[in-house]
Amino acid sequence: MGGRGVGAGECGAGVDAEAGPTADEIRALVLRLGRETGWGYTRILGELRKLGVRGVSRTTVKTILKDAGLDPSPERVLGTWDTFVRRHAVTLWASDFLTVRTTTLGGLVDLYLLCFIHVGTRRAFVAGISANPTRWWVTQQARNASMQMGEWGLPATHVLIDHDTKYTAVFDAVLAAEGCGVKRVGPRLGPRT
Repeated sequence: MGGRGVGAGECGAGVDAEAGPTADEIRALVLRLGRETGWGYTRILGELRKLGVRGVSRTTVKTILKDAGLDPSPERVLGTWDTFVRRHAVTLWASDFLTVRTTTLGGLVDLYLLCFIHVGTRRAFVAGISANPTRWWVTQQARNASMQMGEWGLPATHVLIDHDTKYTAVFDAVLAAEGCGVKRVGPRLGPRT
């Protein structure tokens, strides 16, 4: 098998490389690949063969997945929005601007509050307030938010934002530098009239 076979490190201790894995070990590996990757039975079979597992048919892999309540087709990977949110809730944040019209000595002023909320805990904070949220101000708020997330021990791998033009590529880059992807969601609406 030349080192590529399924051995003690993958399917269980004491597996003889010449004898190959047992049926229970193959079943466990198929289920692990199905649950952790969302792959369909054809892809799983290909990965088993790369690992040196022979004598397993496509039908066998399909049956193992079905018996465990997993859809054997790869379409389950696409999932739903609800599945995505549940899967990433621990590291998922959302951000949005709130507008508050307030009265000042100079008259009515719109204040923009940049808020962040952690989806898993519903913990939220206002990163900053400005009457004139420039791209540089918004970028600084992304830095502040990143620090606050770290202080709370709630790191972000994804931040959901809308298509507001106040979110610029520089905002995205600040979060990307922290290992966080920015996902724009919601409809693209034109300017208000």
